[in-house]
Amino acid sequence: MTVLDIFRFLSAFAAGIAAGTLVAVFAGVIPVLRRLPPPEALRVKRLLDPFIDRYQPATVVLAAISAVVILLHDLTSSETVFTVVGLAGSIAVGVTSVSVNMPINRAMGVWPPDAVPPEFEPLLARWIRFHGVRTLAAVVALAGFVLAIVNP
Repeated sequence: MTVLDIFRFLSAFAAGIAAGTLVAVFAGVIPVLRRLPPPEALRVKRLLDPFIDRYQPATVVLAAISAVVILLHDLTSSETVFTVVGLAGSIAVGVTSVSVNMPINRAMGVWPPDAVPPEFEPLLARWIRFHGVRTLAAVVALAGFVLAIVNP
């Protein structure tokens, strides 16, 4: 096993955790949030966010850094293309998270659940929409990194 193999593993492993988390939220948490009244949805979201935010950003950053390290090596053209796809997906997750989803999380994190402001529902809808974007980007990133490994 080479150092390059370790970074290949890290890119796919970290991207897998990131994509798995985002898919689980998309498929499991969001439908629950949509069914709850706004005060309950806000409570659930405020309870979940800190646990996910504890590790999720690190997985996306690790996948991206690993991809950059991989791209510094002499690669086949297919491995380069797939690694770039993985890196682009990871960057898209990070940009969407930092520019849209995390600011919404911070805003909702200070609202009292017993006095939910009227902007909650439109903001939650926006958060859900962009969560879908970053989930798709995370799955693309994972696919790129896996394809780079199995199709060198």
